[in-house]
Amino acid sequence: MSDLIRISRRRLLASGGKAAVIMAAAGIAPQFIRPGRAYAADALAPGMIGGPTGFDGAERYQYGADTPEGRAIEAAKALKGAGKAPAKIVLGLSDGSIGQLTQPFPAGAPSIKELWEKETGIAIEIVGLPNGQEFTKTMQDISTKGGAYDIYSTEWNRLGDLAETGGIAKLDDFVAQHKPEWDDPVSGYVNGAKGVSLLNKYRGSNYGVSLDGDFQTWVYRTDLFGDEAEKKAFKDKYGYDLAPPKTWKQHGDIAAFFQRPDKGLFGSTDLRNQGWGYTN
Repeated sequence: MSDLIRISRRRLLASGGKAAVIMAAAGIAPQFIRPGRAYAADALAPGMIGGPTGFDGAERYQYGADTPEGRAIEAAKALKGAGKAPAKIVLGLSDGSIGQLTQPFPAGAPSIKELWEKETGIAIEIVGLPNGQEFTKTMQDISTKGGAYDIYSTEWNRLGDLAETGGIAKLDDFVAQHKPEWDDPVSGYVNGAKGVSLLNKYRGSNYGVSLDGDFQTWVYRTDLFGDEAEKKAFKDKYGYDLAPPKTWKQHGDIAAFFQRPDKGLFGSTDLRNQGWGYTN
């Protein structure tokens, strides 16, 4: 979180009049507000100073003072108490993602927006952006110095383009001060420091925070993988047993083996729309 161009109003995490960026990225998973085991549904668990209550497993998403969440929330509260925080933060967010912040999940939980506003006293105004136009709208705001948003949200692989404009904040000082522990082996990004570098950094500096993770899965047809004739033909051709792939090479072999469009059979499918990967 940080400022945009209207410095007089944007002082929450002042950064030279530039907006922060949050990004959607495949391969990571947000930790916040997912159901879990029962513990302290209506109160904070021992040692916790904040976080959601009201649903089974809420303690999994509560935080102590010496945690990334605790440090961030307490810093925001301190700014609010000192009169240095804005009354609200304006977030530009894809229309299809707004519900992730505004809808309670599971039943009885506060929404993420509600929880943030309750704990910090700082409102969040979410401005919907048409799906697929997030980057365009962001670049328009930067190039025209419109100052419409405090926080931009766009695809992770646009981070370098945005950093080169000079219109987004470098977050190194905030990362050093508040220690988000993105490379934590349990709760951090996939692949640790490498994942952090890929998703949040450009030319060695932190410019964004990836917040959304998607895990893609393949399913395979047991009638084909269990067919003795198919198994024999595959092993004769590739030299190993037909089974769900464990490597991309195996995936390619299996896709090629079953690619029979004249029989209405295709070896593999993947997301086809632009920006979501490739099709085999």
